[in-house]
Amino acid sequence: MVSVIIPMYNSENSIIRALESVNAQSMDDIEIICVDDNSTDKSVELVKKYAKKNTNVILLENSENRGAGYTRQIGIEESSGEYIAFLDSDDVWLNGKLEKQTALMTERDLDFTCTSYTSISTNSNNELIVPYKITYRRVLLNNPIGCSTVIIRKNAIGSIKFPFIRKRQDWAFWLLLLRSGIKCYGLSENLTNYYKTPNSLSEKKLSLVAYHFKVFNKILGYNILLSILFTTAYVFSKISRS
Repeated sequence: MVSVIIPMYNSENSIIRALESVNAQSMDDIEIICVDDNSTDKSVELVKKYAKKNTNVILLENSENRGAGYTRQIGIEESSGEYIAFLDSDDVWLNGKLEKQTALMTERDLDFTCTSYTSISTNSNNELIVPYKITYRRVLLNNPIGCSTVIIRKNAIGSIKFPFIRKRQDWAFWLLLLRSGIKCYGLSENLTNYYKTPNSLSEKKLSLVAYHFKVFNKILGYNILLSILFTTAYVFSKISRS
C-alpha cells in the first residue's frame, strides 16, 4: 500500500483536483490521508463529501492551526502503507506517477525517491529536472527535491520527524533523512505539476532567510558562524538565479 499524505489549509479551490490526480493513478492499493490544519473555508466539507464516494480517503482534523510540518507528521503516524507519498493540496500528479516511482524503488531497493516536476506560476512554466543521485551537500545549499514528488519507505524514516516550524520544514526533513544515511534518488521523468500562487510561501523566497538560519542552527546544529555562512550562500544562490 501507498499512503498519500495531503496537508491542507483553506484549499477549497484545489483539494478535489489534487485528490482526483491521486485516484487517477494506475495503482489500486492507495490510502489517502487528508489532514486539515484548521481551515476556515469549505475544504473539510468538500473532502467529507468526496470521501463518501471514495472510501480510500481518510480525513483528519487539527483542533488548531499548527503548520505543515506538524500536519504531515500526523499523517505519517496515522498511515498504514509501506510507502509514504507527499502531495500538497494545490499540486497535481501526472498519470503513472505512483506506479513508475514505486516500480523503481522496488527494482533497485530504494528507500527515498523524488521526481522531476513542472513549476507553474502566473507568468511562466519551468521544468525542474532532478539528478539521479541527490546528496546531503546538494540539498543543503540548493534543494532539488519537490515535496509533492517524494515517496519514502515508511520503515526507513524510523524516529526522524518533520520539524514543527512554520516554513522550510520539508527541506529540513530531507536533510535529516539524508544525514542519517538514507540515500535519495531522482527519477528524471516529469510526473508532477507544482502550482505557485502569488501568495504562496514559495513565492516569497527572501522572506524565508530567517527560517533557513533556523534550520541550519537549531535543527541541524551548526554553530552560528556556519549557519550565517550557509544562509548567505543560499541568498546569493537565489539572487544569481533570479
